Amino acid sequence: MITVSKTAAKQIRLSMEETGTEGLSLRVAARRLDDGSLDYAMGFDETDHNDSHNRTNGIDVVVAPTSTELLSNAVLDYVEMENGEFQFIFINPNDPEQVAPEQEYLDQVMATSKSRPASPTTGGSGVVPDQGDLISKNPSPKKLPGFKPA
Repeated sequence: MITVSKTAAKQIRLSMEETGTEGLSLRVAARRLDDGSLDYAMGFDETDHNDSHNRTNGIDVVVAPTSTELLSNAVLDYVEMENGEFQFIFINPNDPEQVAPEQEYLDQVMATSKSRPASPTTGGSGVVPDQGDLISKNPSPKKLPGFKPA
């Protein structure tokens, strides 16, 4: 399942407050593109009985069955980019286009993340809504410790 870093969780909670979506889960989705790379999306949504559920750093995360394998062992983080702008990124061992950060950074993220399954709920569309859209496609952070851009 996907892990949300503490930094990402803090930003997600702020977005929930700003958009009035407290109580909803964060739906994360991925799809494989024709070139083999992954495209990511996320937003706030109700859960469906077919979803995988996870609670990580206080964020309820749901993933539809079509994305579960693609997001296995992925980390969602919120980092400063080279130009001083902050963005969400996915660190995903299942994405062939990604240059992974050094193990030291991953160990740091995992050590500060507390993941546990969330209790399932019912309802939901199974699609990522455009409200609360928080991510651009897998940017390469430049100031992230240990991250080597492609």
